[in-house]
Amino acid sequence: MGINWVVLTYFVVGVFALSGFYRGWWKEGLTTSLLVLLVFLLQQPTIAASLIALLNVVFDYIWSFSPDFFRSVFNGIFAITVADGQSFQLDANSPGTWLMIMLFLVLVTTMMGRYNSPGNAIQPMGSALGGLVGGLNGFILINLMREYLDGRGLPGGVSPTGGISLASNSAVGMASPGVALQATNLPRFTILDGWTPWMIIIIGLLILFSLLRTRYSLQGLKVNRKVPYGYK
Repeated sequence: MGINWVVLTYFVVGVFALSGFYRGWWKEGLTTSLLVLLVFLLQQPTIAASLIALLNVVFDYIWSFSPDFFRSVFNGIFAITVADGQSFQLDANSPGTWLMIMLFLVLVTTMMGRYNSPGNAIQPMGSALGGLVGGLNGFILINLMREYLDGRGLPGGVSPTGGISLASNSAVGMASPGVALQATNLPRFTILDGWTPWMIIIIGLLILFSLLRTRYSLQGLKVNRKVPYGYK
């Protein structure tokens, strides 16, 4: 089964831009901040490996106190088999680990935006900015997926095994029992080229600063909430 990566990119960017138009720039900015963090970790594989090691320590601690019922439910939901006497551990070199983290962060920021609404209604400018920020999120997300499947930016620094491989500069394939996927027409440009990742990181930091600056204010030791620009 072949997938045109350029068409897929346009589709993902369009969907996120449409979502941002209805959600507004502030909610989309939450997602941008965490996606930019993942771009930074691709640039710093040593820090990424250390973060996964820290998460594994936390998982090991939680697993040691969890009942057998919780372990069986966890194994059933995620289809992950953990041997007796061992705890669930993440593999910093696995594309699946980072794809799972990326999807989890997108879900978390979506829920945060839903339960922390910055205003009662979105004004036209807030929707327009939301479309732009949402489109940026879609662009970052689809390119993160490419980098994870490629595997060269992961802490291991090599193309992953186990059914995922980079066929050439213009195609990447993924195979599983009964299913074969081939992504074609991949651009030679990636978000890890040259200064591109740092430009994305700087934009993300500016958006994060705007989120905090337009939403919160300090009055002595008291933190007050404000209605951001583009909302009412």
